[in-house]
Amino acid sequence: LPAVQAQDASRPSQVVADRKPEIELQASTPTGQVRVGEPLAVRVTARYFYDAPAGDLPVHWALYAAPDSFALPGYQLGQQNLAWLPDGGLPGSGPAGGSTGAANALGRLVSEGDTRSEADGSLSLNLSTQADGANPGVRQRYTLEVSATDASGLPVSAQASALVDPAGETIGIRSDSQLATAGKQ
Repeated sequence: LPAVQAQDASRPSQVVADRKPEIELQASTPTGQVRVGEPLAVRVTARYFYDAPAGDLPVHWALYAAPDSFALPGYQLGQQNLAWLPDGGLPGSGPAGGSTGAANALGRLVSEGDTRSEADGSLSLNLSTQADGANPGVRQRYTLEVSATDASGLPVSAQASALVDPAGETIGIRSDSQLATAGKQ
């Protein structure tokens, strides 16, 4: 192999000061799970890093929903995907359609809005939950993302999530055998 000669090289670049944002946002849900149709309560706190409340802070929020699995080892739970069978396994049924609304890594956008924190830096949101129109029997993970900008222009954000179940009870079926023999029950 031929030897490669090293050369001095330079490239101008601009270094931006790396600073910690002046405020911290925290978001939480009092319960980790609600049923479809029940409001999702979220509490947001905004505080300066020197522990004073960040009152009257403009806050943008966005609520997303994404399908979430529920596993119980050895059981078949919820609706099963029968799209591989002719007619989706049942007359008049076929593969489920896609979700509605814009989607990103957090799921489809359900709703969004702008508000301000209270004088004590708190913010309470009660957001409506709904079934996914394309898959109404599927459990959803709702994620709330709240964002604000501190006085120096640095963005800060926080997230909280909760499960939204289509039903209060889950029924599972377990088979004694995974294979069947013709002529035997």
